[in-house]
Amino acid sequence: MKNDNRKNILLRYSIVIFIIVVTATAVLVKLVNTTIVDARNWDKKAAEELSTDRFWPPICGSTPSVSTSAASSSTSSAISTPSTA
Repeated sequence: MKNDNRKNILLRYSIVIFIIVVTATAVLVKLVNTTIVDARNWDKKAAEELSTDRFWPPICGSTPSVSTSAASSSTSSAISTPSTA
């Protein structure tokens, strides 16, 4: 009885350890793939993202460089963007 219980415990322990090792191996493979194999693609994507200038208007509050006449004329819109003209 005691020996049979020990075999069950060791079998369950081995299954859990196997799952942990497989998961850790998958994470390491993905890590190497992302950082070494696809490094040039990620560097190119980062350069594209950092080189673009974008204007993100605030979601709430007042927007800078918007005149009061432009803000009062667009009371129906939730977000008003500054005009370039």
